[in-house]
Amino acid sequence: MLEFTPENVNTVVNTIQVICKGYSIRLIPEKYHTPENPMRGHCIHASEALILLFPNTELQLYRAPCKHSDYHWWTQYNETIIDATADQYYSQGLNPPYEQGKLQTRTYGRDADWNDRYLAKSYFVRDKVIEYLTCSQLF
Repeated sequence: MLEFTPENVNTVVNTIQVICKGYSIRLIPEKYHTPENPMRGHCIHASEALILLFPNTELQLYRAPCKHSDYHWWTQYNETIIDATADQYYSQGLNPPYEQGKLQTRTYGRDADWNDRYLAKSYFVRDKVIEYLTCSQLF
């Protein structure tokens, strides 16, 4: 298990970005596939994967309404925002909607099938990150 340190968090965030970009076709609906913005649509499973990778921490899931899709999701540790997909905004000259964020439960408030699909994607990302870091001897 990874220790929750700033260095490890940065390594995991960078790895999540690579995994999400490489597996976009499997992870997100086609309407989100945009070569000029490869992180778009990955925020929910990337954020949940962070929580799964650091299970014994106080990481919490947040979301805010977003005019580019339904919601934007990220994690926070106390007041520190940890957002593996923030570049979907910054690459377009925009800021993520953090100021409208609200703490979320790990059940996303939609139907059980939707929750199960996104949790499965989160576990997939988590497992790919572990696989990559293990092969890189960082885990």
